[in-house]
Amino acid sequence: MSKSVSSWYWRDPWLSGMQFTLTEYRVERQDPHRHFGYSLTVYSENARIRTRHGVCTVPAGSLVRVAPNVWHAVEVLADTWQERGVFCSTAVARSALEVALIEPRDVQDRTDICLYPSDAIGVHFAAAHRALLQAHMCGSEANSTEARFVLCGIIADIIPIDEAVRSDLAIDDPMLASLYQIISSDFRSPIPLDAMAGRLGWHPVYLHRRCKQILGFTPRELVVGHRLEYARDLIAGGAEIVDAAVRAGFFDEAHLHRNFILAYGPRPGQYKSLVWHDQLQPSAARNGTRS
Repeated sequence: MSKSVSSWYWRDPWLSGMQFTLTEYRVERQDPHRHFGYSLTVYSENARIRTRHGVCTVPAGSLVRVAPNVWHAVEVLADTWQERGVFCSTAVARSALEVALIEPRDVQDRTDICLYPSDAIGVHFAAAHRALLQAHMCGSEANSTEARFVLCGIIADIIPIDEAVRSDLAIDDPMLASLYQIISSDFRSPIPLDAMAGRLGWHPVYLHRRCKQILGFTPRELVVGHRLEYARDLIAGGAEIVDAAVRAGFFDEAHLHRNFILAYGPRPGQYKSLVWHDQLQPSAARNGTRS
C-alpha cells in the first residue's frame, strides 16, 4: 500500500508553540481534512486543492494559506512529493508577532484558500522552514533567529490575527445544515446514506449529489473526516490506536490506518510518537476530546 515516506513534527516554543510539519508522500492525494488554525503550506509539486468553492491550482513552490475549519482535499500528480507546513492559530500568531516586535498588518483577504504565487514569498517561507527544522533536529540555534523573523514577517502579511474564527461550516441551506449536523453529531455510529436521506425526506441519490454540489464533498467523505479528527485527538491525548479507531467509528485499527495516511500523511503510530512528548498540546487534545 502507498504511504507517506517520512514525517517530522515539532513546535517552536520561541514562537509560542507554533506547529511545524514536513511530510514526504508516496500518495497522490490527501483526503478531506481540516485544521483548527491557519495552515501555511508549500508543495514541492503542482497541486490542486478542492474545497466547497471549487478547485484551486497551486504551482510548485507557491505558498498557500488555508483558513481555519475549511474542509479541503489535495491532489498532486506525482509519485512522490513533499509538503512543508506551519499551523498557526490567530492567538499564536498574535503572540509570536509580539515576541518578534513586529506590528501586524491589516490583512483584508479572508477567503478560505489564498494563494501567494510570488516566487519570493514561497522561497523565503521554505528557507525559514528548513532552517528551523535543522535547528530542531540538531539542537543548534544557528540561523534560527533570522528564520523566525522571516517567518513572522510572512505571518504578519497574510494572517488576519484579529479575525474571530468560525467554529465550523457556515451553511445557508437549512436542509444541508441539518445534514451536516447529523454527520457532525452521529459520525461515530454507522449512518448509511439511506438513513441520512430518510431523516431529511430526500432520495439518497439526490442527497449525495446535493451535498457534493453545495458542500464540496460527499456525505461519506465528511463522515470519515469527522471520524479521523476524533481519532486524531484521542491519539494525541494518549489513547491506544485500536481504542481510538473503535471509539471514532472505524471497523478496526487497519481501517483507521488506511484513512489516516490518506488524510494526514503519517501513520497513526507515527503520529502518536510525534505528539507523545508534546507538552504544548491544547487541553482538548490532552483530554482526548475536542471542545
